[in-house]
Amino acid sequence: MAVLVAGAALVIVPTHIASTSPVSMAAQSANAISKVNTIRVSFQRQSGGPTSAYSTEVLTGIRSNNDPPFAPFGSHIDAQYSLWGIVPGWSSSSLQVVNDWVYHDGWLGSMKRTLNGDCTSASASGCNGHRRAVLSSPPMSGATLRIDIETRQVKYQGSKYLAVAALLVWSKPTSSASNVAYNQRTLG
Repeated sequence: MAVLVAGAALVIVPTHIASTSPVSMAAQSANAISKVNTIRVSFQRQSGGPTSAYSTEVLTGIRSNNDPPFAPFGSHIDAQYSLWGIVPGWSSSSLQVVNDWVYHDGWLGSMKRTLNGDCTSASASGCNGHRRAVLSSPPMSGATLRIDIETRQVKYQGSKYLAVAALLVWSKPTSSASNVAYNQRTLG
């Protein structure tokens, strides 16, 4: 999981796997976005809107078996979270990856039992990073969340997996009053 907030990056490299298959999994991707929003609402967070605006970055993550690279930071982007995960079996559900990001993202007593490759000990900074991303709060009042998720079938050492990559992007509000307040807060 990687996080970029207003120009500062924390990049944690997950465990890699081998080559990807080009099979499109649009329904799996849509289900994953829906699950992210269901979880966000259950934790009293605003839901995010689905988008394909960041598909270049998300597909790069899928193809490289890694967190997607961040979208170019423009004047409209305030914060980004980059996520990647796999689950055994091509017929597996992307919902399992989303559930693992939120409910099984911490240290489980050993590396063998821990699902999050970024969580290498009980005090590792990568523990619960996926959970923090999925449950992130708006970085500023009026910011909106856009979610771009892609799923693909991948192979690793002869076994089949379903891979899920996502970018969660917080956009700055478009109203002039919100932008004035933001500029006063950030520019002094």
